[in-house]
Amino acid sequence: MLLLKLLLLLISSSLAEPDVFYTLYLASESDISRVRGIVSEQLSYLTSEQKLYVQTIGTPLHIDGLANATTTLLQHRSSGSEKLVLHALWKHCRNPKKASDTVVYIHSKGSFHPSEANDILRLFLTRGALSAECAAMPASCNICSSRMSPLPHPHVPGNMWSAKCDYVKKLIDPEEFPHIMKKVGKTAKEPGFCLGNGRYAAEHWINSHPDGSPCDLYPDPHYVWGYNGMPVGAFKKALEVAPRFDLATYYEKEHTCGKAGQSLDGRINEYGLLYKKKPPASWWGWAFYGYNHSKRA
Repeated sequence: MLLLKLLLLLISSSLAEPDVFYTLYLASESDISRVRGIVSEQLSYLTSEQKLYVQTIGTPLHIDGLANATTTLLQHRSSGSEKLVLHALWKHCRNPKKASDTVVYIHSKGSFHPSEANDILRLFLTRGALSAECAAMPASCNICSSRMSPLPHPHVPGNMWSAKCDYVKKLIDPEEFPHIMKKVGKTAKEPGFCLGNGRYAAEHWINSHPDGSPCDLYPDPHYVWGYNGMPVGAFKKALEVAPRFDLATYYEKEHTCGKAGQSLDGRINEYGLLYKKKPPASWWGWAFYGYNHSKRA
């Protein structure tokens, strides 16, 4: 294990540090002190070699001195959503000069809606998205996070991750994606958060393409998605191809979403509607949904 950690550190030090794209929400001036603490906590995981691109939303907040990284303010908006920064990240990756880049997306979860659960989830996600393991993700991955869940739709719970630009550039413009997902799910009976629709489209976006090859870091099946079972504090990272558990492990019987996301045909149909493309033979879903290629052949 020690040898593996040293190898990961050696690989990551030889690669360009991923650029980081950050959505920072601040509801009011009365929250400045608390939110500065959140920002300082998250940005402590950055190195001086990294570039940080920040979108502030709500009340302006100056973050000078809170990050070692070179910081660029993309813009400030009095209102907005994650798709503003995701669009900037997507444009960055579509630049041919950035084709070999890895990028990171994080946001100040809990700054608008403070709670202990949001604090725990924010740290869990930040530690993964900005980890050495994700920065040096192997060729078998093009998305890396603390946890990827295939149910109720393919997503990173809480939406913080790192990804390779040669994959990101294939995705639909994140500013257009919610509108397209609304059309895709117009006949569905499930609520938007079960489908990756509405405001949950931003969470679904990074795993919406059939060429997505996710990996995640958290080996404990007690936490799969949502808030139940989240690890508190630092956790032992073990990078593996995701989803790392079987379908039954991700299924929460009592959840509102029921059996949403458990249909192989449904997932393939969505890929077709979004990207007009079928999954490749290497797609994670074949094994996850129990599809047997040899029997069909």
